[in-house]
Amino acid sequence: GLEGERGEGEGAEEEGMSMSAICNLHNEISKKHHVHRISYNKISPRGRTKGHFGESNTFLNVLASLGAAECLKVTVGKSEAVLKEDELMLFDDSFFTMIENLCDIDATFLRIDVRHPQLILA
Repeated sequence: GLEGERGEGEGAEEEGMSMSAICNLHNEISKKHHVHRISYNKISPRGRTKGHFGESNTFLNVLASLGAAECLKVTVGKSEAVLKEDELMLFDDSFFTMIENLCDIDATFLRIDVRHPQLILA
């Protein structure tokens, strides 16, 4: 299901997609693809997520900005990129991952965890 992280996703409706639109997207994607989890996260101005390594390479992460265009810097392993408006970022979460808000406003993003299409679960 849809999960809120850090502040339960407050303000997501003000910054782009409404919660009902996000839930509809989740339901539609889950029917057609191997979606493990969909969540959203709001990061305070100049804040960041706790850096982490995913549990395994079984899942890929897809990120989308929800209204705070070019505010989010994503670090995966030794690579860094800014999450741009109307673009998705796909990466293997088993590498070190951290997301930083570069702006002076709250930044919210959508995260979709999908099963890696080239791995078979035993």
